[in-house]
Amino acid sequence: MTYLLAGAVIVLLSEASTVPFPPSPAQMLPSLDGTAFPPYRVVFFQGECTANDGPKHINLNKTCFSCFRIPTLLAGLTPGVIHAFAEARRGELTSGFHQYTGSGATSCPDGPDTRLVYKRSADDGATWTPIKVFTQDDGPNGRAEDGTCQSQASPLIDPVTKTLFVGFNLNPGCQGGSDIPNLAKSMDDGLRWSKPYAPIMNLGGGRTGPATEKSGFLVGPTKGLSLKLPSGGVRLLLPGEGGAFGAASIYSDDHGSTWNSNGTGARGEMDWTVCTTGACPIGQKYAMLNRGGAKTSPESCEIQFSADSTTWTKPLSTDNGDVVVGTHHGKPGLVAVPGGFISSQQIMLCTRGLKQNPDNSCGSVGDANYTTRKPSDVVGHGMGLLASKDGVHWKLLRKLWPFGGMYTTIAALTTDAEGGALTYGVIFSAGTLGGAGVGTVYYQNFTFTHADLDGLTARAYLEPDMVV
Repeated sequence: MTYLLAGAVIVLLSEASTVPFPPSPAQMLPSLDGTAFPPYRVVFFQGECTANDGPKHINLNKTCFSCFRIPTLLAGLTPGVIHAFAEARRGELTSGFHQYTGSGATSCPDGPDTRLVYKRSADDGATWTPIKVFTQDDGPNGRAEDGTCQSQASPLIDPVTKTLFVGFNLNPGCQGGSDIPNLAKSMDDGLRWSKPYAPIMNLGGGRTGPATEKSGFLVGPTKGLSLKLPSGGVRLLLPGEGGAFGAASIYSDDHGSTWNSNGTGARGEMDWTVCTTGACPIGQKYAMLNRGGAKTSPESCEIQFSADSTTWTKPLSTDNGDVVVGTHHGKPGLVAVPGGFISSQQIMLCTRGLKQNPDNSCGSVGDANYTTRKPSDVVGHGMGLLASKDGVHWKLLRKLWPFGGMYTTIAALTTDAEGGALTYGVIFSAGTLGGAGVGTVYYQNFTFTHADLDGLTARAYLEPDMVV
């Protein structure tokens, strides 16, 4: 894949078609119409490499995990290469080993044994390499549990130096310590990895120093961005989620040597992208979709825009029509397409205003709007793709997965000259066809067509909308 500096965005130039995946998840359940859901690939599967581990024993010679959450995705430098990352967890193993009593000890908790894992595809997502804990040595000692948790991988590529960076959070105490941002990097498109290290922060007044819990930031769980500066240089962006340097955009203008945080504060877990012509307000070049409204408005997300990649407008609530999305525990994905946006999100079975019943029916029996679940519907909640021309008004484009669905990221595979995705990949954590809880990570890819935006209108943005 070739990278070209064009306008304000790094453009990916190559020809790639949607991978012909196997049939959809159909025939297994009589109550499910598989033709309603796209083909898919499993990237990280629940229980991967746990066959020889007992409930109170951890095999130091294996990398064995019970569930996977918080996946992220990025297209590689080499044509056809895709990088996939996730948090690998094994709460039910360590619950007995550590007498762990935290919430969800048997249902994929955040800790106390969580590491970041990586897989690489060289054929547009059709097949994937074996699992790798890329932040640790490959030997038995490197794979051993060491009381340190790693979370929220954020990959990005410097198109000039050809360096693949991955930002993440290091938590030495796992369930009680403070997070410290770390970086790992690969100079050969994901084949080999450096040892993790703390990024060098610009502390002001000409001072620099390695990031610590007091002079660092939290890395957010989505892809990074590579942008062209007006000066002709490249800006690398990592998503911020708080911490001492609590900006939404953590950026480097010197190819990752030093990092800065002096813009608008982080608003929560999000995905972000460039803007294409007409999709954003005049003068705005970037868009961020976050679940910042999860507490006040759990049925929609919030959109923000930026002209300079560091200062962001106030958030605007999205309008999904009758579609109810789940933001309480479901980070959205976002990618630009020509003239609009595509978002991957958790979608609920019942439309707005209808309660969801235990039998997967919607509404009250006897009411005119009462409905029972159809085989082409999600079960309770699942994953879906939404489309928008302006980032505020959205429609359901297609259903992705029928069971469960939580965190997700979308990344462009190929783009036009503005950075709009012509093909894109979607990664998400969800439940399995057999009904197991959310702990498996799936991948799908798509080719954009202008018909994806049919029936949508663009918002007439007002000046007050653009307050920062």
